[in-house]
Amino acid sequence: MARITPAKLRFALTQMAELTGENKFVVIGRGSLAVTAPEHLRGLALTDDIDLWPRNNETAALDECIQRYGSDSEFYLENGFYIERVGEWTLMTQPKGWENRATEFKTGEITALILGLSDLIYNKLEAFRVKDQEFLSEAFAKGLADPEEIQRFIEEYAPNEERRTLLLKNLELVKPKKNKRESTGQAIDASMSAVRHIEPAETLGDAPSSNGPGKTSSGRRVPER
Repeated sequence: MARITPAKLRFALTQMAELTGENKFVVIGRGSLAVTAPEHLRGLALTDDIDLWPRNNETAALDECIQRYGSDSEFYLENGFYIERVGEWTLMTQPKGWENRATEFKTGEITALILGLSDLIYNKLEAFRVKDQEFLSEAFAKGLADPEEIQRFIEEYAPNEERRTLLLKNLELVKPKKNKRESTGQAIDASMSAVRHIEPAETLGDAPSSNGPGKTSSGRRVPER
């Protein structure tokens, strides 16, 4: 497993361009984080493969690519990652407009559309394999994505109520949970804050106090009756 960096992504795209004769590609999967993640979180781009395909000709040099750059290749042994040839079929259920939300990544004459971060999270929530769940839990825990923003993204882009319900259910399973102590502490803090903001009631001048018998809270003696 390798940490995919922008340099490794450029290398993979260059190899693919030379083999296929294509210069426009689409990159999805965890390797896309080499571009879309904040720099301090690019360590999350840890994967065995870079998922990509030539945008204008998905099957260009497909067999040669699998042989030369696939999971059983020398390329994998030498570089720690392989190229997984996928296709647009992997985004058949992706919310419309993903191309407009993608990041354009260039190297020389080669241009790649890198799947946007919210679209990647959506994609992983939809697939929801064990490895996807592990990635999502880590991504939310480290702040790569905000669960509330992803919830809004799902509510806006999910194609129907059934899909929306499923995605939101999966989101609940992987987003960080507040532990009981933290929740209780927050409740106590809220209560104390409310107490601090209560205006003190007006006191009677002759109200008894702890200053001693027959004295008011100001220390003034009350005439005996």
